[in-house]
Amino acid sequence: MAFKKEILDFFSVLKIPYSFRYTVIDGRGGYFENVLKIGEISTYSLTLLSKSGAFRISGQDLKVVKYCDNDLAVDGKIFKVERCE
Repeated sequence: MAFKKEILDFFSVLKIPYSFRYTVIDGRGGYFENVLKIGEISTYSLTLLSKSGAFRISGQDLKVVKYCDNDLAVDGKIFKVERCE
């Protein structure tokens, strides 16, 4: 875990209190931090709202596994995560 902190420090992520962060596990799903609200939801797309903007997750067979304390776990095959305009 020290390496993860080193990376986050390098990009100054820890200094931004409400930064949207995520980890995608290839072929399995993903973990998303600092999610304030789920905007749209379907089996192929999710729109997540955070203090730093809106983000769209595109994929296949997507489903929300858990949403608690502004953290979100998604199951399914994620193809792309992008910032919404």
